[in-house]
Amino acid sequence: MLSCGSDHSRAGIAPRTCWPSAGVDEFSYMACLNVFADGLEGRLRVAAAMNAELANVPQVRRGVSLLSRGGCVARRLAKSAADSTRTNRKLWTAVHELVAQLPPFDYREY
Repeated sequence: MLSCGSDHSRAGIAPRTCWPSAGVDEFSYMACLNVFADGLEGRLRVAAAMNAELANVPQVRRGVSLLSRGGCVARRLAKSAADSTRTNRKLWTAVHELVAQLPPFDYREY
């Protein structure tokens, strides 16, 4: 619960035990990918592609939202760094091909 002092110059958040868990306590990693594309059609295709990629990763909580002007954002919560990295690569590859119209990105380290 948010509480304010009598002079309203400070705000405090009550301990976590007062808040409902919403089922995300075990997710330690959070990431966002913002993509900007021209026109409504472009951002709808990008959002659909990102949502399709994220739907294939059941161990990651996710959400894709359209931005008000020419873009979308994919937010995700993961339980491990490996899941977060793997999901980021899948999203980046899908967006790289769709927006930049380039071949799949080569993640090989030299």
